[in-house]
Parts: sequence; structure tokens; C-alpha cells
Amino acid sequence: MENYTYNSLTLQLEGLRITKTNKYPIFIFLLLSYVFILIANVGIVILIWKERSLHQPMYLLFCNLSINDVMGNSLLVPRVLADILVPPSDRLIHYYECVMQAFTTHMFSTNAHTVLMIMAFDRYVAICNPLRYSIIMNDKMVIKLTVSAWGVAFVLVGILLGLTIRLNRCRTLITNPYCDNASLFKLSYILVPPSDRLIHYYECLMQAFTTHMFGTNAHTVLMIMAFDRYVAICNPLHYSTIMNDKMVMKLTVSAWGVSFVLVAILLSFTIRLNRCRTLITNPYCDNPSLFKLSCENVFINNVYGLTFTVVLLSSSIGSILLTYFKIAAACLTNKSNSLNSKALKTCSTHLCLYLIMSLSGMILISLHRFPQYAEYRKISAILFNVVPSSLNPVIYGLQSKEIYRSLLNIFNPKRIMLF
Repeated sequence: MENYTYNSLTLQLEGLRITKTNKYPIFIFLLLSYVFILIANVGIVILIWKERSLHQPMYLLFCNLSINDVMGNSLLVPRVLADILVPPSDRLIHYYECVMQAFTTHMFSTNAHTVLMIMAFDRYVAICNPLRYSIIMNDKMVIKLTVSAWGVAFVLVGILLGLTIRLNRCRTLITNPYCDNASLFKLSYILVPPSDRLIHYYECLMQAFTTHMFGTNAHTVLMIMAFDRYVAICNPLHYSTIMNDKMVMKLTVSAWGVSFVLVAILLSFTIRLNRCRTLITNPYCDNPSLFKLSCENVFINNVYGLTFTVVLLSSSIGSILLTYFKIAAACLTNKSNSLNSKALKTCSTHLCLYLIMSLSGMILISLHRFPQYAEYRKISAILFNVVPSSLNPVIYGLQSKEIYRSLLNIFNPKRIMLF
């Protein structure tokens, strides 16, 4: 029987389980990474602030990303570094400090997405409305976008943690290297014994349908959004004519309808099977868990499931790639080569940053599904913050000709003058 301590203000961080031989190499690696994040991101902000040629919306919006990386890591990495050097029993943290750390963690990751969204809007205006770019992206609009990015992130994270801090706590152990929302609300609930985790078959079936509908619909909606961007960029004069209310309704119904049909076929192959087992070997019900209850031949289920996944991912990724290809084609056919080259560079930079962040998140989410890899999940949780923050200023600095020239101007002014 587990002992419970209710609403204790002193919590214990489990931290990283590392050996004495690995303690200092990991400490040095994280310390150097943190120092690099500070130098690179603060350097980018100072450079953009000092160089008047960089006082453009694109670079001013990018400053948000650098500031976010510095703030997020400064309130997270030093605590992780301190905990590495002390025994697990001494890794204590006050509840309110833990809440603040969780808020910072989620604010950091959420703000990274919202800032990339406003940067994408900036690139869209620059490519599709180059003549009106300076009018649309004026100082007032830049301030509005910045406040919106930080404000939306603040409200979303505030609600997220507001739902958690209202709960009574019956545990004190944070099973993570740092505090986050999931670790905090796990302090509140009492685990149900495996023998009491029962679910009705029809409820399980409905849960499986909802799960696959959710995943499939995310892809189909991204596909119709990609089509919208294709029309906006490649047919800007006919955009309002093509993307009218009727077309928006058709695309929406198509996205949800295709998802419904695909998932219905997927589950219909499963519910026709007779069941000889009762154990769902998954935290929730899905199609593989359901057809594993059967003792019959499930070859058709496997074939359709694999085809379903391949077609869905190929269509989704293909649509998004096609959109970027069309953007590239539209830019290359434009007469203004310098403007198009700059637009292509910034679009590829934005895409690269988003892919790095998405890949990091996918790895972290995937490892949550494998309890046997708990330590890898903890390490990836730290790297999820460190790696993108380290690469953001490097990638953007290398891709941006203006930032590159400004750096050369600082370190070698004579060369720039001759150049």
C-alpha cells in the first residue's frame, strides 16, 4: 500500500539517473550547450538591435525566438546542472518554484510555435505581396504580432496549469529531470490497480474510432490548408474567387468525410473478427489493440492498416511539399531574382526550424509510449529544449545574408569596406 503525503510544499526531483563516471561529461556538455545558447542568441539580438540595416520585420520577429530560447533555458538548464552534482535524495524543490518552472517550460515550447507562425505570416506577405510589404508589415503590425504570439502562449499555458494547481496533491516525487504540467498533475491522482482498469467493448470501440479519426483528420486538414496556400501563392488574383465560402465548406466536409470513411473501413475489418482475449495491451484502445484480441487470421487488417498509414502520410507530406514546391516555382518565375532568392532562403530557414522542432517533439512523444526507455525520455526531454535553441541562431545566421554580412562587418570591417 502506497503512503500518501497530502499537499506537501516540498517536492523531490527524480532527475537523471547517471553514474559517477558519466556525471561530469554530461554536466560539461550541458554547461557548454547552455553557454553557447546564451552567446549565440544574445549575440543575434544585440546585432539586430545595433545594425540599422537589420531593423526589418523579419529580423525583429526572429528576436522573439532568440529571447524565448534564452529565457526558457535560463530558468531550466541551471537547475538541471545543479541537480546533477547532488545525490537524488537532496534534489528538493519548493512546490511554487516547481509551478514556475513548469510554466516557463510550457511557455518556452508554446511560444516557439506561435513565433514561428508570425514569422510564416511575415514570409507570406513578403512573397505574395512584395509591393505592399512595407505598408502591411509596419511597426504597428510587428508589435501586434509580437504581443499576439506571447499573449496567446501565456493564456494557453495559464489555463493548462490553472487546471493542474487546483488539484490536491498526494505525492511528492517528480519523475522527470524538471517540472512540467504532466509531472505536476501526476502528483494528484491515485493510481488505479491494473485489475480494476475495465472498459466495455463498445466504449473501447468508440475510443479507437475517436483516436484514429483524430489522427487521420489532422492530416486531411493539413492537406486542405496546403491547397489553400497553393491557391494564395500561385493564383493570388483569383484567390477570393476560388476560395469562396462554398469551396471552404466543400474542403472542410471532404477532410472530415475522407477521415470518417477511412477509419470506418479500418475498424470494420476488426469488428467482424471473433474475440478470444480480453486484455488491451495499450494505455488506450486503438485498432491494433482490438484486432489482437482475436485468434483469427488478421492478415487483411495488417495489410489495410499499413496501406492506410502509408497513403495518409504520403498524401499529407506530399501536399505540404507540393505547396513549398509551388512557392519555389512561383518565386523562380518572378522577374525580381534578388527578392525571390531572399524569399526562398527565409522560407527554407523557417521550414528547417519547424522540422527540427517537430522532430524533437515527435521523439519525446514517442518515448513516452515506452516505459522501458524512461531514462532516454528524460534525456530527450532536456535535449528537446537544448538542441533547437542551439540550432536556431546558427541556421538563421548562416542563411541570412544580412546577418552574415553584419557579423563580418563587426569582426573584419576592412574586408567589408573593400567588398
